[in-house]
Amino acid sequence: MKLGGHVFPKGGFQNLTQQVNKFEISAAQIVFTAPIRWSLKEIDEGRIDTLVDSLNNDSQLKALLVHGVYLTNLARKDKALFHKSKESLRTYVTALDRLISGLNREDLEVHGVTFHPGSAKDLSPQEGIERIAYGMDWILERTDKAQILFESAAGAGNVLGSKLDELAQMYDLVSDEYKGRIGYVLDTQHMWASGYDWNSSVKDILDEVDSKLKLSNVKCFHLNNSLTELASNKDRHANLNEGLIDIDAIAQIINDPRLSQCTFILETPAMKDEESAIDEFKLLHSLVN
Repeated sequence: MKLGGHVFPKGGFQNLTQQVNKFEISAAQIVFTAPIRWSLKEIDEGRIDTLVDSLNNDSQLKALLVHGVYLTNLARKDKALFHKSKESLRTYVTALDRLISGLNREDLEVHGVTFHPGSAKDLSPQEGIERIAYGMDWILERTDKAQILFESAAGAGNVLGSKLDELAQMYDLVSDEYKGRIGYVLDTQHMWASGYDWNSSVKDILDEVDSKLKLSNVKCFHLNNSLTELASNKDRHANLNEGLIDIDAIAQIINDPRLSQCTFILETPAMKDEESAIDEFKLLHSLVN
């Protein structure tokens, strides 16, 4: 089990491991560029090499996850927006390929790039899922080894990926030659907002995940509480002990033996402030049996 959060290293990637050590965590999620802008140019190789150097000289960080830009929507019919989405994800995967090639550590697990699959605003849900799979094939064909991880969605509007069946279908429609580079990140708040009641039975939900996605394909959990009611379809994160998901349910998720190889990443509001993040990580560690 590896525990961590979304980290905003002050002063650049050369300070990532310093911040990780201060937080006393073993996992981090980062972004390569501004998350609410398209990433259409190749990511600066010097920045990636700086990150590689930092990671090679650290021993505490055991897992790294990269979050793609939030504008990505592979379910768009519009060709220009579809291409921008593909390219923004492709540049991230290409940069992560470079990072992986430069690492000399076998004890650091690089999970891949996670992203929100998209919203079928101008397509049917089935057409949107097929569009997502087509986009994934396009990106995976043009990159080398880094994985791409579908993130579960909260389900507002025409958003796809809020149901496990939709996530499974996205995986199934990607070409077989690329399936080894695909996985999932499950967000506890998004799933709650989509109607998965963690308070009723963590075991039943994880059983369903295993049946439809295979738990071995779930590389990470975004561990967030929820400001909004069950099945609200609203993406509103809360700190671990301040939302509507019982803290005992969150502890059950972390301690389920089937998830012993999983990485748990906090994206709670506390991550935005260094001191509150330290307290949040202390609480996270206290939940481990």
